[in-house]
Amino acid sequence: MKCNGDYGTALGQAYLNKVTICEENCSWRSSSTICYPGTCPDGEDSCTCASGFTGSDCRTLTSSQTPTMNYCLTKLHDNSSGTLELQCEDNGHTSYVRITTLKHFENDWKSNYYQPTVAFPPYISSFALGMIRGVTFATIYNKAGTNSKEVARLACSDLANQNDPRQSLYHCNGTDALDLSGWAFATGDRITVVVEVENGGYVTVEDRDTNSRSKRYYTGRTLTRTGNYVFDFVDPIHCSVAMSCSLELFNCGNDITKQGNIIVSWSTGTSGWTDPDSGINKYKYEIRKMSVQSDGKLEEVLTGDPVAIGETNGGTQLLPHPGLYSVVLEVFDLAGNVQLARRFILFDDINNVTFKLDTSLKVTSASPDTGFEWLTDLHSNVQVDWTNHYINEFHDVNKLLNEIGDYHSTELASAYDQWDGTRGRNAIPNKLGVVKFEDTYSLDHSGCATCSQGMWNDIGLSTSESYNIPRIDGDSITFWVQGTDVMNNTLIDSVKVHVDSSDAIIQDLWLVKDGERNIAVHSSADLLEMEFEFQTFDAHSGLKTIHWELYDVHEGTKISLGSDHLSADHVSGDGIVWT
Repeated sequence: MKCNGDYGTALGQAYLNKVTICEENCSWRSSSTICYPGTCPDGEDSCTCASGFTGSDCRTLTSSQTPTMNYCLTKLHDNSSGTLELQCEDNGHTSYVRITTLKHFENDWKSNYYQPTVAFPPYISSFALGMIRGVTFATIYNKAGTNSKEVARLACSDLANQNDPRQSLYHCNGTDALDLSGWAFATGDRITVVVEVENGGYVTVEDRDTNSRSKRYYTGRTLTRTGNYVFDFVDPIHCSVAMSCSLELFNCGNDITKQGNIIVSWSTGTSGWTDPDSGINKYKYEIRKMSVQSDGKLEEVLTGDPVAIGETNGGTQLLPHPGLYSVVLEVFDLAGNVQLARRFILFDDINNVTFKLDTSLKVTSASPDTGFEWLTDLHSNVQVDWTNHYINEFHDVNKLLNEIGDYHSTELASAYDQWDGTRGRNAIPNKLGVVKFEDTYSLDHSGCATCSQGMWNDIGLSTSESYNIPRIDGDSITFWVQGTDVMNNTLIDSVKVHVDSSDAIIQDLWLVKDGERNIAVHSSADLLEMEFEFQTFDAHSGLKTIHWELYDVHEGTKISLGSDHLSADHVSGDGIVWT
């Protein structure tokens, strides 16, 4: 018995001769299956597809035959040569964007697929599988996903197809203009990038019945890679600004310090610095010295290198010289948005309060004729003055306590600047670098032998004081004044005054001749034989000088007979008798 379509084992058998019947075999005929790639040892019912293939004639590829993505990168380009990249070798990658002036979309990817090697049956003459299509497209969505627009599409320039599949490596790259016209950008919008590469191909079947050949095509697998460019226009935030938490923006120690080594640190994670949209990327800080400008405000010295730059949380830095420094922390999110925070440090381990030359602490209500050492008034307030007497020359000359000006970059929001603390942006009130004066006084009736410094009285920046002090002649008063600078260095000066409101006493004034007092003078010749004698004293301040004059008055005319100024060398007590 001969079966229909039996052209022998070399050309193929549409039916197998089973002696009593002809059984349909795997073949070129449409009523049967080509079973390729696969094996068909004993009729079409014995068709077994090769691994990775399925279907009635093995022309459907399963997931194991999906192409492999070797390399995948997309880019967005703005109009100033800026570039943002998104890796797409696998799914789910996200890049964050804060630029809206995007102009071009670029893709560059490589995929491959290797077809299996399976022996041809007699009716198969050729077989080719590989990549037949590649495309990349980008679509922008609003945050809610309710509005979208395709903004770019790039088909691979290598125009592979079912009849001409690209085997092994398939490289696809190109650039397309981005169509973002009319789109109102907002945080949370995204450009979703989809990369698709599909494989497939054909098998050439020899039709022994008609002595012709035809191609049959495979249903391939599509590899899809997706990623997102997510827009974020919001700067990182700190909980102390956003939610009034108690954490510091960052810490660099006391803002007034005598220690040159400082540690810069900040809080991270769910407390401290956060970015709800793209997340925190990195921290960076810069330390610069500050100097006074023409408007009297202190600003960063921007010429030359910073004093220090750091990125390590808890890093230690050295302030090289006394002065005012700013520490500016930059907090970046993944989109490139940055929030700045600023802190100030006044460092001085050298300079102190001193007395300014040619000045003094003075009781100005004391008598100038006594060198301001004696009070001659028992009732008026005692006036003490120390104007321009105390100075921290380094602080005063460099205006280290002046107001601090705005940061040179507008990216520093006021809420992230330092307004609190001792050395914040506001000027520190001072007089010649001294920020506080305190005074006290003590009184006794023994030349201040028992006077002692009492509790300090804070009088702010006053450089004079008026005291209502009950007193009597013979009292002594010591005044102390302490000046303090912003570093808490102090300097004390004191001044002592004595009280005497009464005049000196003159008594027992007479003429003496031959030991006899109070004699009469009968002629001017008698004066040549007489002495002029008197007693004078001052019980409190003593005698300093004595002036005497002897004169005659004749018919209303004063005729001086003699006078002199004598030094008493501050004699007190019972006084002296002068002859």
